Amino acid sequence: MESLRGELQKKFSDFNHEKDDLYELGLNQETHELRKWDEMIPDFKYDPNVEFFDILVPTSDTVKYKTVLNILMSNGRNALIMGETGVGKSVVTKDFLYHVDEEKYVYTFINFSGKTSSKNL
Repeated sequence: MESLRGELQKKFSDFNHEKDDLYELGLNQETHELRKWDEMIPDFKYDPNVEFFDILVPTSDTVKYKTVLNILMSNGRNALIMGETGVGKSVVTKDFLYHVDEEKYVYTFINFSGKTSSKNL
């Protein structure tokens, strides 16, 4: 990990390898600068026409997940999103897919519950 920190220090003068946490930094794709995820959170605009369970209030975590999804998908890689129940996997993924180029991706949604088994699938 120290060699990665040293390389980042060489490439990004504002990176402080002694105090900056690598997991809290992301590459701003527009400016090509390392920035804290908290600084890349877009403004939230409430849309009363969106279903309650489809509302996504942006946080540093949702920005991270959507960035990783974007990088993987735009490079022709598959993505598997997994985690505990109720952490927002479906909402983040749906929000990502609703805002991608519709001609480039084909997707569908299949709902599972905590009781869904591989046999059900």
